Amino acid sequence: MAWKDLRESRILAYLDEDDLKALAPALLERYLHKDQVLFKQGQAGDSMFIVLKGELDVLARARNHPVEAELPVARLSPGDVVGELTCLDPSARAATVRAASTARVIEISCTMLDSLTQHAPVLGSRILRGIATRIHERLRVTHQQIDELLQRCDGTASMRPQARPLTAGKHEEVCHSQVDLSPLVSIHGLSQADLELLRGSSRIIVFKAGAALCLEGETATSCMFVLEGNLELSHETGGRVFALARLGPGSIVGQAGLLERQPRMATMRAISRCVVMRLDRDTFEQLMRLGKPFAVRFQHDMAVAGAQQLRLTTRRLLILRGLAPANEVKNPAPARRRESRARVETADQVLEAAMRQSNLDLSELDAVEIVELPGQLTQRERRKRRTGS
Repeated sequence: MAWKDLRESRILAYLDEDDLKALAPALLERYLHKDQVLFKQGQAGDSMFIVLKGELDVLARARNHPVEAELPVARLSPGDVVGELTCLDPSARAATVRAASTARVIEISCTMLDSLTQHAPVLGSRILRGIATRIHERLRVTHQQIDELLQRCDGTASMRPQARPLTAGKHEEVCHSQVDLSPLVSIHGLSQADLELLRGSSRIIVFKAGAALCLEGETATSCMFVLEGNLELSHETGGRVFALARLGPGSIVGQAGLLERQPRMATMRAISRCVVMRLDRDTFEQLMRLGKPFAVRFQHDMAVAGAQQLRLTTRRLLILRGLAPANEVKNPAPARRRESRARVETADQVLEAAMRQSNLDLSELDAVEIVELPGQLTQRERRKRRTGS
């Protein structure tokens, strides 16, 4: 395959010419004839496909239709990608993809992506960056579509109105040695080397109760690790402001700010005195260029978290459009063993935020076991992905 064939893919936009030349020989190429199915809805998947030539139709089974009835929801052209969610977080395919004409695609599997991030971290991280950016673009568009539908039908009643006023400017910076970084170790499994890297590349900021950490609509340029205290996320829709969730020590908020300079999708406010570690986008990009293992792992976790939230919001959009029944919301990730009560409670809060932003009733998830933060992999799972055993 010629490396120039890869230049049209937006998901590989962060790769330079040398990267593409190194990657091209390792990719699996597939040819499809008209009406050939690439994969079917519900089929297990762990890879993504980039369209090089021809067009593909994305089809989804409609609510109250026979199993055989599938409706077109999108058409893919050269440069488009499909299946990036399962490449990051293997699960059942959300739709059927069928060739609308003769087509040529390349496949990148989860195993291949993991291998690249381990043995060629700079190249692997650039692919991850493209995937994560694509996921957050889709997430932003999906949230906008949901907001538009909810405003038409006034479907925001299940969300809690926010009563607490915001205050501005009440924060100060303190020395790293004055705060406890153990929440990052216990929840995210960071090593001592990771902590030292963060100490040298981030800032510790203390916010007083009521102060805004960031405002919805402002340009995102950083993410924050919550070390002490609690904060509240809120979202404005239809002219009203609603509380989404409360998050505590160990939570990470605003990760999308490390990927792209786009408006924040929520306001973050300190409920009590809140201590956060702030990592700026420019600093994170420098760590990525240097191929620092922590930065590569963190980018992967951000992408997985975005993939899982995108599944939830896409499901809600299908429900609102009548393409899926409301009582079939599935767990977005394979169930994993509970590791600590604190992690389970934090995970419930994070999922509640995603569900409330999508206007889903949490009672629909009674059968789902939430075991950890979406996208935050356990040390055991990290070892399993590295070794393949």
